[in-house]
Order: sequence, then C-alpha cells, then structure tokens
Amino acid sequence: MGTAQRIHDYKLEELLRCPYKFHKEEARRAAGKFDPNWRQLVQYSVGYIINDYYSLPAQLRNSTALLRIAERRWTNRIGRFGSLERFAQVKGQALANLTRHLDMAQSGLEPLMLFESHDAYIPELGLNLSMILQAVFSLGNTGELAAGGEPPGYIVRKYLVAADQEIVDAFCHMTAVFCKHAFSQLPQRIEVYGIMEDVLYSIAPDEASLAQSVDYVRLLTGFMPEAGNMRKDRAAAECGGCPYKNDCF
Repeated sequence: MGTAQRIHDYKLEELLRCPYKFHKEEARRAAGKFDPNWRQLVQYSVGYIINDYYSLPAQLRNSTALLRIAERRWTNRIGRFGSLERFAQVKGQALANLTRHLDMAQSGLEPLMLFESHDAYIPELGLNLSMILQAVFSLGNTGELAAGGEPPGYIVRKYLVAADQEIVDAFCHMTAVFCKHAFSQLPQRIEVYGIMEDVLYSIAPDEASLAQSVDYVRLLTGFMPEAGNMRKDRAAAECGGCPYKNDCF
C-alpha cells in the first residue's frame, strides 16, 4: 500500500470539467505559475464560509452570522471576474442561495468533520484515494449505536460552485468507494449542493450500487494519463474565459 498510486478527488473533478485545461494547469502548478480563475476563487471563498459557519455554536448559526463571515472571507480579486458588475452579481447570487440553503438545512445535524483530508486504500483498484471531506454530519449522537448495534448513519455533503451533472455523479461514486474503505460503512446519504444553481442533489448509496461506483472510479483513473491529448468538440459555458480555448478547439 505504501507505494500505491495516490489519486486526489479535486484533480479528478478538474479532469472531468476539461481534460486539456487540467493538464495545462497541472504543468503551471508544477512551475509555480498557477493563477485560479473566478470560479475557483469563489469555491475557495465558499469553503472558508462553510467551515467558519459550522464552527459556530448551533444557536449562533443564522443568516446574519453567515453574511458577516462572507464579508470577511469573500475573495477581493475583482479583476478575475472581468468586471465589478460581474463580481457583484456572482457574490450576490451565491450568498443569497447559500443563505437560503443553510436556513433550510438547519435540522439539528452537527458536523463530525469539516474540510478534513483523508486517504483510503482501495484494494480493488490498487490505489490510494485522497478526498477532502467538506462536511460530514452524524445522524446520531457520537458514540451511540443504532438499532442492531450498527454505528449511527452519517451524511456527506459537498458544496460546488458549478454542479454539472457529470461532476455530481463522479463525486457520488468516488465518495461511496472512499467511505466504504475509509470508514467501513457507506453514508446514508451523499449530498451535493450547487451554489449558483441553488439545487441540492441527494443519493442513498447501498452495497448493490458499490460495484458500479468502483467500476466508475476505475475507468476515470485509467483515463487520466491520456486525457491531456483530448479536446472539446463544442464550447461549454465556462469556455468563454478560458486562456486555452484557442488551443483546445
């Protein structure tokens, strides 16, 4: 296991969004020249906001606290958005949606983990899968056992600026495989909240679907080495501001 290949979940996500851009930016990271785009900056900001928000005592979590945190944590790199108007539009929409979602999500759940990075060895694939768990919530009191002596269930939740269906599916498959081997128990639910779309996706993985998830991750990781040679055959919404678009098409 010590020499097994390590695969990071965020790299698989970037690969799915655009294979060509993924390999270009990997090279820029290695050269110390990587500069995040507006979507990545918003993703970083949202991560800090969620972490600070759920780190508060439950009685202090409200929309006022959220907006106060957002003013401190939101990116100030206006130039990456193209204009001040676009910066304000994205910020306003994201915070309005996030506030509404968190108000609805207040159901007594307490986070077990916030933005923790964990590794799990996947014997079927012969690799280590590394995941950043943004938020994991317990469905029971810590240390208690559910009916039948089983540990209490838990929910894994991810917040994405752009929750494309392909990315949602990939995260759910990766999470099911990872959690089974990292925690010996599948989550009761895997949730993905699309911040800009204000949409919550939710699936309930089970043992019957686990083999399909393993096959999915196997195909995805096998695809990584050759992905840099691929180009898109049509433009996506995010291609307009991409610095590599003239090379890609």
